[in-house]
Amino acid sequence: MKTILKTAAIAALITGFANSAQAMNYTPMTCTGNAVSLLTEFEDADCYGGYASHDVPNKMASRVEQASIEQARPKKIAIARLHKGRFLPLPDQEAPSWATLNNSGKALFSPLSAATHFDLLPAIAQNGVDSDNKIDEIRMAAAADGLDYVLIYAVNDGAGWGRFGDRDLDATGLVYDDASDAVRDGDAKALLVNSFSGEVVGAVTTFAPDMKTLTTLVAEMASHALDS
Repeated sequence: MKTILKTAAIAALITGFANSAQAMNYTPMTCTGNAVSLLTEFEDADCYGGYASHDVPNKMASRVEQASIEQARPKKIAIARLHKGRFLPLPDQEAPSWATLNNSGKALFSPLSAATHFDLLPAIAQNGVDSDNKIDEIRMAAAADGLDYVLIYAVNDGAGWGRFGDRDLDATGLVYDDASDAVRDGDAKALLVNSFSGEVVGAVTTFAPDMKTLTTLVAEMASHALDS
């Protein structure tokens, strides 16, 4: 009799668990290879399952859609002029040449905000020493304004071999390819820099420092760099 009662109790317990699992919409663990690799908040990126796991494909689709929108939107690029190694607000006579770059639609070029740059300058105590890495200050100002890239250029100003903005490239904090135009000599040089990582994604150097030549070269370089 005791055996019969124990068997009945166990059967009832199992039935109760089964009904509870069904009521909570349980889905068995499913492994999908790398299908969930984008969902980094999951402890195991290769598998998902458990309760309400039907939300995972929806989250994946949403992230893929968001990534497509982000990739399709025009990149925002700040323009910053160097003069004797320091930031110079875009001269009025050079601004129209840079404005023509917006005609491609792949990127939106705009002058770097002098106000943002000024706000980020480190405070210098009386008789103190000024920071000498002006290029990194420019990059950080572009990042603070939420701009994807910053185009930093110099004309007849320290654009020699391995140099930019009157200083060695190695001392700028930028990440660049030794074989790129970033290191070459010229009368004018422009670097397209990722505002957040400091990586130089494109560079042009020319011995024809007029703005028409420089902006034409920059347009071709930026188009290639942003497509790659």
